[in-house]
Amino acid sequence: MRSVKVGWKAIAFWVGLAAVMPLWIEPVFAQVKTIEELPPVSFSAKELLAQEQENSTITQVTGVKLNPTTQGLQVILVTPSGQKLQPLISQSENNLALDIPNAVLALPDRQEFTATNPTAEIAQVTVKPLNASSIRVTITGSKQAPNAEVVPSQQDLVLSVTPQATAQTEESEMEVVVTATRTEERVEDLPRTVTVINREEIEAQATGNNSLQDILNYTVPGYGAPDYTDRFNANLRGRTPQILVDGVPLGSNVSNITGLTSIDPNTVERIEVVNGATGIYGAGGSGGVVNIITRQPIEGFKSTARLGVSAALGNLEGDSFAYELGYGIAGTEGIFDYNLNLATQFNNQFYDPQGDIIRQENSTFAGSERLNLLGKLGIALGEEQRLQFSVNHASDRREINYITDPTTREIPGRQKIQALRVNQDYVDSRDPGNQNTIASVAYDNRAFLGNNRLQAQFSYLKIRENTLAFDDRGAEDAFFERVARFMTEGEVFNSNLQLETSLFQSAKLLVGADYKHEDNRSSYLFFNSEVYDASGGNILQVSDEFAEPSFDLSQLGLFAQIKWDVTDNFSVLGGIRQEFAQLNVGDYTTFEGNNIQGGNPSFDATVFNIGANFKATDNISLFANFSQGFSIPGFFVLNNLPDGSSVDRSLEDIQPQIVDSYEIGVRGQWQNLQAYLAAFYSSSELGSFFQEVAEDVFETIRAPERRYGIEAAVDWQVAETWKLGVGGNWTEGEFEDENGEFIAADSISVNPWKLTAYVEHQTTPNWRNRLQILYSGDRDRGFESGLDQGSVDDYATLDLISTLSLGEGTLSLSVENLLNEEYSAFPTQSLTAPDEDIALERGRRVSLTYSISW
Repeated sequence: MRSVKVGWKAIAFWVGLAAVMPLWIEPVFAQVKTIEELPPVSFSAKELLAQEQENSTITQVTGVKLNPTTQGLQVILVTPSGQKLQPLISQSENNLALDIPNAVLALPDRQEFTATNPTAEIAQVTVKPLNASSIRVTITGSKQAPNAEVVPSQQDLVLSVTPQATAQTEESEMEVVVTATRTEERVEDLPRTVTVINREEIEAQATGNNSLQDILNYTVPGYGAPDYTDRFNANLRGRTPQILVDGVPLGSNVSNITGLTSIDPNTVERIEVVNGATGIYGAGGSGGVVNIITRQPIEGFKSTARLGVSAALGNLEGDSFAYELGYGIAGTEGIFDYNLNLATQFNNQFYDPQGDIIRQENSTFAGSERLNLLGKLGIALGEEQRLQFSVNHASDRREINYITDPTTREIPGRQKIQALRVNQDYVDSRDPGNQNTIASVAYDNRAFLGNNRLQAQFSYLKIRENTLAFDDRGAEDAFFERVARFMTEGEVFNSNLQLETSLFQSAKLLVGADYKHEDNRSSYLFFNSEVYDASGGNILQVSDEFAEPSFDLSQLGLFAQIKWDVTDNFSVLGGIRQEFAQLNVGDYTTFEGNNIQGGNPSFDATVFNIGANFKATDNISLFANFSQGFSIPGFFVLNNLPDGSSVDRSLEDIQPQIVDSYEIGVRGQWQNLQAYLAAFYSSSELGSFFQEVAEDVFETIRAPERRYGIEAAVDWQVAETWKLGVGGNWTEGEFEDENGEFIAADSISVNPWKLTAYVEHQTTPNWRNRLQILYSGDRDRGFESGLDQGSVDDYATLDLISTLSLGEGTLSLSVENLLNEEYSAFPTQSLTAPDEDIALERGRRVSLTYSISW
């Protein structure tokens, strides 16, 4: 039995705080010279400076100020009134040097000035004497030397510093994506909707949302609204997307629900989302693809620490507080580059808007301890070849202290679900939780047999899930009539090889192959009911176990893709993929005692894609796309086959579901405005779902189904200090019933329409504030068709995000559900009948985070 819970978490938090406190109070790193002296200016320049100094007045620089701006950084050298300075500017590698003649540094408390990482693009600013009558200002860019311009001023020397990429072109690295085509392409050149969430946006959202699922809900128009009691509802344009981590599929045929929740946002560099069906990565992309790209190595060395605390505002007590600790290093040494990130979270209980504790469920983080470890090691094998090893481990473990109070079921009418205090102890089995471990090695050769690019990758994925115990004794839909839990384990091996080559000057070809093999095992643990009841639901002692049929699934995919720039303004993208799959199951017996003969049925699918992009002007492009995606149904139906049947005969009709997706859209990008509008339609002749045709006997129903909708987003830099944006989507869908008529789909499959908006203000050079609202609309069609148990009402939540630069670090404040809105999320509403009890979502919650880099 565990007796210590909150205490050791608090100790861990304060130990971590003490470990990084010296970084706040003793800026030792500011005194370490990380930039070697640049080469002296030329002899002729020295002569000119010396001649000018002989007849000039020496100006004192009495202070140095740094003010972050929306474009970069403002550097101010404070001088006496009326005295002007004229810098001489030069560049060397990542350094921008400004030599200022006829000036001396006269700071009141130091002999030179150093600031590390004043912005994300500026690594360091130093101001120091060059000689007896000159000053040198050195500004080091994170990736390359920045640009600087002198801003006219009545007093002082004011420099406007901007990153090289911003000053030269509107194109940025974040616009280059690899997910949509498996090759590097700019977003503006793609014939479909692609959303890129960069590191800055992830950091802002992660202050209050510790789940990538929540971040996608707020930032991707095609995604449904967030649901804090069911974080596994990944839905993109009415279908399930495929989840990748650095291009590696995350999940298996049995376990595909924890992908987005298992990765800590602080280990992520950016997220690329392809909206709509795609088969480019194989099975699972009927709704699109979400590629989570983890943190990348940098030049030099960088260390980052992060501390955070959050609590339900109004319930500032022990059961409400949660803590966050993170630390990472990245750098380059010769031919090696490395990246190591560790993130931990200690979550306690969540409170609803009425101040009551919310029960713990499988899909929530309440009472969990989360760990995420990312390690990368890269080796440069010459200028054009690279080898990279990476490991990404994510796990969470939960202490169960609050379950559903059964006494509320006895009260007539709809009641709010209450939480019952317990202290569950899983005596001889694992605590509830999940684990994902990905290990991969990747090879990249950009000069293979000339100018061809060869890429290869091998990865291993280990998945383990242990659910909370459930008691279905006496329930109307009870299957076991016992206290039980579900456990699953899976191992997935992935490998891929692809070659990119030029067909002719304006066209390139990508060909390759993917191979995937997975082994899946799952079982139910049953607990001693007498011990459970006698302990008040606290002790869970295993009495017996039932193992479901284990199986392995092998898939081979061959693909080819062509990109042709027909003219400077018109391009075409097309491809094909052939997929082969085989299931292997041995003989087994079901829970009800049915004897089933094993087998090895095989499946195959061929999918295509073709799209075109036309640049109508320098700022506007039009695109149209047809693409197909496919998915292999989950094989949990193996448990429900009738006695005497065989896997080969019973599953012969379970073919992959092929989805045809059509999309048209317009995309615009100006200096201060970015926008897109897209309309889509998708359908499948073999929509897949299971229907009970006799008691405990299921068969696969393959019926036509369709989805359609529109989505849009606008981001506008109104002024230098004001920015606003709005995005939204409307999706609907139906499937064909046994009478040949289309009826509305349920609201879990087709989410209600969603609208998001934000306004952001750079209140001071160091202080930024953002208000964002999320509105989830109502939907009655699923209830009217009989597929939803309840109708869905609309609701809206308002969040505040505020960031303040303090010295070398950043302090972030987030208030979630600022107005303490009382609501139930749409999945909860759709799954709850009008006379059943219902759960509320989280109330107002405040988070405070401090991060520092050096």
